[in-house]
Amino acid sequence: MAGQRGPTGVQGPPGASATKLWAVVLNTGALARGSGVTASTRLFAGRYAVTFDQDITACSYQATVGNPGEGFSIGVTGVALQSGTTNAVFVATMNPLGTFTDENFHLAVFC
Repeated sequence: MAGQRGPTGVQGPPGASATKLWAVVLNTGALARGSGVTASTRLFAGRYAVTFDQDITACSYQATVGNPGEGFSIGVTGVALQSGTTNAVFVATMNPLGTFTDENFHLAVFC
């Protein structure tokens, strides 16, 4: 048998907000939509650069191959801070066999 409910505690500090840096990039390198993105470019087959409006060197990056209208994913992605920059990531998209292929992808940057 449960006892009486105690008094409400003190409100804690606000939690961290979800990432405000993200992009949905088409297989052509064009930006479909995003937040904090200043540019997206297809460099070579299956290789892209996405530039943000702030330093992201202390952040984490996650990319998923997917349809720009939904979250469906196939294939493989690799993502890392673009060499020589502080505000851009390099994304590589590959088919399941490991061949670079142009794919739509979703990218999130967590700081």
